[in-house]
Amino acid sequence: MSKGLIMHSLIVICFGLSAYKVGATVQSVPNPIPESVFELNSESLKNKSKDDLEKEMGRPLKFKEKAALKLVKRKLKKNEHLNGTDALEDVHTEGLAIAGFTLGLIALFVMGIILGPLAFIFSAIALYRILKQPATRKGKGLSIAGMILGVVAAVGWFVVVVFFGD
Repeated sequence: MSKGLIMHSLIVICFGLSAYKVGATVQSVPNPIPESVFELNSESLKNKSKDDLEKEMGRPLKFKEKAALKLVKRKLKKNEHLNGTDALEDVHTEGLAIAGFTLGLIALFVMGIILGPLAFIFSAIALYRILKQPATRKGKGLSIAGMILGVVAAVGWFVVVVFFGD
């Protein structure tokens, strides 16, 4: 026999043994516990309370699960064809709400006359979008806080510049 044929035969034998070994170690789990509460049945997700879901999962809900649960339930009630994971992916925090809040915080300390109105405008647009589509957008609290911070920063910096700007 040639060396090439021997090498090919050894490779085939090794591949066959490794495939056999991998196949032998795979076992099915009868009732796997889902990693996320949103992987549960959509009916139980819609109808059960947070405590009931924690009992079903066998653990306390994670922060992300608690935060999104109300919005996902609302989304599932409006769209019967979705499951929990799809409903979770459809709910987004409004980016302008995050930007407005962040600008409002920064405006308290730096360039409040410029950044304050920007924070207010971004947050107002975000609040409008959230109120227009409450089932798919969240961040109402962030947008309201951004509006308040924007006004406080702009007025505060205006007072500082006018009265103490000498």
